[in-house]
Amino acid sequence: MFKQFAGIIRLAGLAFVAVLAFFPGSVGATHPETRIMVVGSFHFGGSESDGVSVTMGNMLSEGRQAEILDVIERLERFAPTKVMIEAESSKQALIDEQYAAYREGHRQLAANERDQLGMRLASSLDHPRVFAVDHQQPMDFPAMMQAGQHNGQGDILEWFGKAMQQVEVDLKQAQSEERSLLDALRFHNGDWAMQGNSLYLKLVPLGTDDNPIGAEVIGNWYGRNLKIFANITRHLEPGDRAVVIYGSGHLAQLAEFVRQHPDYEFVSALEYLGDSDTD
Repeated sequence: MFKQFAGIIRLAGLAFVAVLAFFPGSVGATHPETRIMVVGSFHFGGSESDGVSVTMGNMLSEGRQAEILDVIERLERFAPTKVMIEAESSKQALIDEQYAAYREGHRQLAANERDQLGMRLASSLDHPRVFAVDHQQPMDFPAMMQAGQHNGQGDILEWFGKAMQQVEVDLKQAQSEERSLLDALRFHNGDWAMQGNSLYLKLVPLGTDDNPIGAEVIGNWYGRNLKIFANITRHLEPGDRAVVIYGSGHLAQLAEFVRQHPDYEFVSALEYLGDSDTD
């Protein structure tokens, strides 16, 4: 019986190799000319849905506007062909309307990062539109936390509470009003953001074998990011150089999806934003 099963596995493996031979570009191919830069950002106007939300004061002030222009000039050096933002894809018509009104001089940009970074960058490059690629998906954190309490998993909940306190400390330091927007964005695109998934993975065991609510809720987070990635890829053509302006909490997963995709090359925003040792 085991020999028969092993034989089936070998045949399946050979079949898979045959498929790859028939579609030589389907797996393992690389098209590095299609490049994706995910620019992790904080929400300039704050966020009611984020666990921790820290702003940097008035983003429309003269000083912040000068800092935004500096960031735009740095991102322009990547020569983007498309700019994508964290707005629900179902609202593309509204984004088109707002972007057109801005370019025609009939609308002032709002203080949020979608406008200040996304629309401003696209307009500076004379792009005809900005692409909305967000996908919303619920995550029932309260039910997950309640399950953890009910199942005696208080140690995980205590760890998570302390971790979120540290996140707030880190953000308040990185986004203090004395620091520049450039410094804040460097922080949001560095190791801190790339390690963000560790917070979520720690919560996966919450629940029981019969009710794995931790894995289900965190699975919704992974699923949301995969759907965002799908929205991004639908707008890409060979040779594109896309800039995706997104909350830095999404950066680790979106970057990994790009890296693992055979047709795309991930570009760190730090290659253009620089680090604390550069100008």
